[in-house]
Order: sequence, then structure tokens, then C-alpha cells
Amino acid sequence: CFQKLTRLDSDGDAFEEHLSQLSVSLSTNSDSEVSECTGGLLLSYLQQNKTASKKQCQSLVHDLKRSHLTPIIENLSPEIEMKDIADAITKIETEYYQNAKGPAKNTVYDDFVKNLEEERHQYEAQLKMIKSYDADLKIRNDELQQQRLLHQQQVKVNNSLQLQLQEQLMKTQPLAKQVVEIGKCMKEELKRENEKQMAI
Repeated sequence: CFQKLTRLDSDGDAFEEHLSQLSVSLSTNSDSEVSECTGGLLLSYLQQNKTASKKQCQSLVHDLKRSHLTPIIENLSPEIEMKDIADAITKIETEYYQNAKGPAKNTVYDDFVKNLEEERHQYEAQLKMIKSYDADLKIRNDELQQQRLLHQQQVKVNNSLQLQLQEQLMKTQPLAKQVVEIGKCMKEELKRENEKQMAI
């Protein structure tokens, strides 16, 4: 069959080489001059092969991105670093070239990288904003923690002072009673003295 004759396969470089050889053999005219094949069944098959390759490669890179990169992007947190994103992209590239087939594999991945470069700036900006917010939140939490500690210390000091005052009052109450009793006794003694003086 035609495909077997031309040895067309998913390897773009091999395909182009086989195609070039076949073009030479098919397009040699009666004067033994070689011209390039620019149409017909050969060109149609080439176009079909590139279209199929492009579709397969686009599907592959989409699945790899969804598998390695999307989970990181959808769960950005202060613990995520740009290195994690770079590592995910490296995995995508490695697995892509291990599985991509056909003449469109380089073009498809180049387009993916261009689009990814624009997205990368967005990811970096989002990650910086998240980390900045997290740092501000930690500072605020530290300040609140310090305020709570100061309040607890102040409460302890107030409780200690109140306890000391209560102890002092308990110590001075008996003395106050003694002073009152002495005052009563002196008042009664003066009253008796006055009564004696009046009786004389």
C-alpha cells in the first residue's frame, strides 16, 4: 500500500526524509531533471499526518499540564515556591517528548511554552501576593499574641496587689477595733470625772 511504500510513521524527521526520497523518485522527468512534488496524494497525506500529529500532541500536553501543573496552581499557598512550578514544567517537558509523535510535536510544545510564559507571570504575581499576605498575617498574629501576654501579666499583677491589700486590711482590722475600744473607755472615764466634779 502507499503508506507501506513511503514508510510514513509518527516520527516527523523520518517521515520528512522518506518523503523527500519518494518525491525525488516520483518527480524525475524524462530529461532526468528532478523537480519538487507540490501536490497530489503525497501532499494530501503529509497534511493529514501533520493534522493528526498536532491533535495528538495538543491533547498530550493538555493532559500533562492538568496532571502536573494544574494541582499546584489551584492550591497556591505560602508553602509553594516557584521551584515547585518549574519542577512541574520540567516533568511536563520530559514526559511530552517521551510520548509526542509526528511532525507537529515541536511546534505544539513551542506554542505551549509561549502561552505558559504569560501564565507564569500571573502565577508568580499571585504567589507573591499570597506570601505577602501570609507574612502580614503572621506579624499581626505575633502582635496579638504579645498583647494577650501583656494583658495576662497585668491581670496577675492586679490580682497580686488586690491580695496584698486584703491581707493588710485583715491585719489592721484588729488594731482599729482596739483603737475604738480605747476611745470608748476614755470617753466613759471623762464622763465619770465630770460627774464627780459636778457632785463636789
